[in-house]
Amino acid sequence: MNFVVSTDAAADLDSAYIKKHDVKVISMRFTLDGTEYSFGNGESGIAMSDLFRKLEKGAIAKTQLINVHEHTVHFEKFLEKGQDVLHIPLSSGLSGTAEHAKQAAEALAQKYKDKKVVVIDFRGASMGQGLFVDYLVNMRNDGKTLDEATVWAQEDAMRFCHTLLWTI
Repeated sequence: MNFVVSTDAAADLDSAYIKKHDVKVISMRFTLDGTEYSFGNGESGIAMSDLFRKLEKGAIAKTQLINVHEHTVHFEKFLEKGQDVLHIPLSSGLSGTAEHAKQAAEALAQKYKDKKVVVIDFRGASMGQGLFVDYLVNMRNDGKTLDEATVWAQEDAMRFCHTLLWTI
């Protein structure tokens, strides 16, 4: 494996997929009626059924940006091991998280001159973001280089189609 595929919790990848495909996920935080929770790597401290039940009863939920420091800590774990990182954050159109990831990558480039953190603003979220990550995982597993995966991601991010159909 010549690079790490990284994303954030907005990609909605389940823990079995994350473990099986060695995707590195940076957790996201939210507060629910004043209590802070974290999700993304199987940790939330609250069952989804309880979360939705509370929301239905009027609980107030607020999400929090993943800040520059949190991105820096996340990326540096891999850089210290000599690994490059290809990171797909939540869309810049929905959150400032992508900008924070880019700022962390730029700062780390000064410290780790021989390693790269590439941040691709896919401009998607949820299952579409997860599907995009899956394509990159497959490229990595097929032996593509970081540069080859980056070129594909940059060229196809805005052409990548994903539709989710709900059946009730």
